[in-house]
Amino acid sequence: MATFQQQRLARFVDRESEMNSFCKMLDGDWPRPILAVWGEGGMGKSSLLLRMVHECSLRSLSKVEINWSDTRNYDYLAVMRKIRDDLGAPQFSGFTDLVNFYTVPRHRLEVVVETNAPIDVARNATFGPNAQVGFMGGVVLQPGAINADLMLNDARTDLGISESDRMAQLTDSFVRELNALALQGRVVIFLDAIEKATNTTQRWIWDELFGALRADRLANVLVVIGGRNQPVIDEDWRLLVEERRLGPLSREHIVEYMIKREIAYDAAQREIAADVIFDATQGNPLSVASTVEAMSRRQGMKA
Repeated sequence: MATFQQQRLARFVDRESEMNSFCKMLDGDWPRPILAVWGEGGMGKSSLLLRMVHECSLRSLSKVEINWSDTRNYDYLAVMRKIRDDLGAPQFSGFTDLVNFYTVPRHRLEVVVETNAPIDVARNATFGPNAQVGFMGGVVLQPGAINADLMLNDARTDLGISESDRMAQLTDSFVRELNALALQGRVVIFLDAIEKATNTTQRWIWDELFGALRADRLANVLVVIGGRNQPVIDEDWRLLVEERRLGPLSREHIVEYMIKREIAYDAAQREIAADVIFDATQGNPLSVASTVEAMSRRQGMKA
């Protein structure tokens, strides 16, 4: 049985212009690294982004999907962590170290050894590349700490560093390692429902993440923004951002959709049905899909 996503892809209609622009971006034939796709609810934005993600998969391109919702509201650090984990945490070891440094509390450990005998353990000792972890003179030798993010969020209170400086240093480290990774192969980042992000996070996305693209600190990275509202874009960004507003489906696309849904009408019946559906839905893709789904169910019941 086909998965839900496979069914949606199989029924994908229209949006040829948006897909052509996206494919040109992937081919390197498009001058702008950011594509903003927006439209009212039900206009098929999610299906379009799903098709774009699928295109990346067909091309074996590295991709990241971040979708804001009422229950998943990523802040700037969560965005960087999501990109890191989707692309491969080992590629971002410096960033992860810095995250832990800023969030993991430090505790001083003092060891007191009570003995009357002198202690002289491995004076001037060196460790070769194949040295084994074990015991030496009663002292346990531990390997280097595994570079894992402890996923803490609260900043340490003993550093005396402002949140803006912390953000800048984390971002600089992240951008350096993302750029190094992208130079090995194109990276595509999808940011959906970005209007649900906090104002602070949206400013970070534009000023820091996209700012790195504008300042040529990020190469070979493409971004697709999805939302219901038209993004407010300053003139300084016009050369980097391509905007596409999603509109309603045409009659021809409704006919195409009915064919893909295998509605048992002949050509003349499909044309009449397409007129009725278009008048009733005004081409809203979600309403069209619901109406055609109802038709399909009725036909199934009659069969």
